[in-house]
Amino acid sequence: MRKALLPVKVDSKAGGGAWGMSEAFKALRRLQNIRFFVNHRGSTDALASKEYKVKRIAFDPQYGELGANARAVTFKKKMPDGSEKTYNVAQYYFEQYKFKVQYWFLPLVETTKAGFFPMEVCDVHRFNPYPFKLDPNQVWLLFWARSRVHKG
Repeated sequence: MRKALLPVKVDSKAGGGAWGMSEAFKALRRLQNIRFFVNHRGSTDALASKEYKVKRIAFDPQYGELGANARAVTFKKKMPDGSEKTYNVAQYYFEQYKFKVQYWFLPLVETTKAGFFPMEVCDVHRFNPYPFKLDPNQVWLLFWARSRVHKG
């Protein structure tokens, strides 16, 4: 799975190869607008957690062959003394929440309001709508799984 989500080299018209989205990453983009909770703050009660909405799965060719992951994406945070410190997402989660991001290589989830989250801290709501048409294989798997439930 790790390699399938990595950016791939695509030939550009200018001659040089640029980084583009893999097919698996393009499929992952269908998670846009899905609602989720986060689980890194110690509370497992989904009703007490704040709800977030996926704006997009982070991708930018500037991050190169490893993509926009928790170690590559950086931001600046103002410190209490007025200075600024640069963090990557994995570093921030460890210092702020004492949460070690194990799957740092996965793409980050960008939300509409709260910034970036590593995928491993996102718990997807039940009954999120899926507005895309299923391919024939997905339909078959759905019917197969449903029939297995009824056989008992």
